[in-house]
Amino acid sequence: MTQKTDLACLQKIPNIEALSLHFKYIEDLVLRENIAIIFQYLIFLITLDDNHLLPGAISYIIYKDMIIHTASITESLLCYGLTKAIEKEKTTLEIMDIRDDKKYKDFKKLYEISPTEVLGGIIKIKKLVKPRDMQFKDLVPAAIHSGLINQSLENELNIIRTTRNNIHLSSLNTVDNAYNKSTVIKMFETVKKLKTSIISYLN
Repeated sequence: MTQKTDLACLQKIPNIEALSLHFKYIEDLVLRENIAIIFQYLIFLITLDDNHLLPGAISYIIYKDMIIHTASITESLLCYGLTKAIEKEKTTLEIMDIRDDKKYKDFKKLYEISPTEVLGGIIKIKKLVKPRDMQFKDLVPAAIHSGLINQSLENELNIIRTTRNNIHLSSLNTVDNAYNKSTVIKMFETVKKLKTSIISYLN
């Protein structure tokens, strides 16, 4: 049986409790701890990359993993910020103006075109969506409409969102190795700006 050993570079990674202090503005303790867990994992990946020579493919996957998890934190912070903003009456679902218009009811048959085609009318329901039910692509405009973020930060958040989406949509026709440290560092800076924006907005 292989004997496991400690990597010296990993001994200084902060524990979850210490990392949670970076997010003490988040009143939801479960969310705060979940974000701290992801944060610890990101620090682990950064530490590995900074202290060890890794095969090229491994480095690409590490950066790719960082992007996905950074996007997850970003999405969670946006959702939290908007949810708390509603609670504090700083915005409303009407101001956010994100609607689910994919639901229909009361189909009325008007004319039968053929055995397989019927012309009719329906009622389209446009329901305002709560932050917890929004996707990343909805959270960003909701934050803009509410004044939680400015246009510059909106652009940076959309870069995180589209980069994450491109990873998910990677094609077998393309070598999936276009990820680097500078991309990840820029995303970390965007998350810091989002944190500052949320704190300022909610206070």
